[in-house]
Amino acid sequence: MADIIESGNKARFPFLDFNDEAKWLSEKSGCSFEDALTFVELEDDYCDEIGLNVYPDEDGKIDVEIQTEPDVNAPVIDCDALAEYVSSRSALPIGLCENLLYFESEYFKKIDLIYKEA
Repeated sequence: MADIIESGNKARFPFLDFNDEAKWLSEKSGCSFEDALTFVELEDDYCDEIGLNVYPDEDGKIDVEIQTEPDVNAPVIDCDALAEYVSSRSALPIGLCENLLYFESEYFKKIDLIYKEA
């Protein structure tokens, strides 16, 4: 399960360990740990650029408003754009990035970050 950071208003946010994720991805995909870590770090940069990531302040609190309805303006990850972003900023082939995205979805299910399909 992903580590959880509590916000001041009791919203819960996952905290991902990049090294653990990269190790799991490298084992599943057969790529090197270094390539998997590069993917994870550049994916995080992409999420920063589209405004998806939130970070705790100096006190460890995350100040965001809890949404009761889906936010139609919320950032969404475009997997093709993400794979292109990572590939264009590294030596990772686009096919490897797409493969890592597949295995990452399995990793996120494993740590209960996303729901398993029924």
